[in-house]
Amino acid sequence: MRQSTKAAFILTAILLTSCTSRVLDRIGTPALISPEDGVTIIENPPAFFWHRVADAVAYNLQVADGPFDTPHTLILDVSCHPDTNYVPFTVIETGTYYWRAQALQGG
Repeated sequence: MRQSTKAAFILTAILLTSCTSRVLDRIGTPALISPEDGVTIIENPPAFFWHRVADAVAYNLQVADGPFDTPHTLILDVSCHPDTNYVPFTVIETGTYYWRAQALQGG
């Protein structure tokens, strides 16, 4: 099975969020845990989980309505999140979405 840094999922049922304006360097892309490619999400809002990256102090998380290498609209854009999981504060409309995380260091 091909490992991907992006995952698509379908939701049965967002809020743009950002943190402080600290300047952090991108240091890597964590492996995504859940939701997995092509899975139908029953819980809404969905919970996002990814693996820790060594030396990361925070993570950016993005959810979009299309693949990131094509034109798309960001549904969720979380900056400087201190943990390796995130649950949005609001439900997400039914549809297929793609997500990614980026590890950050410094500040």
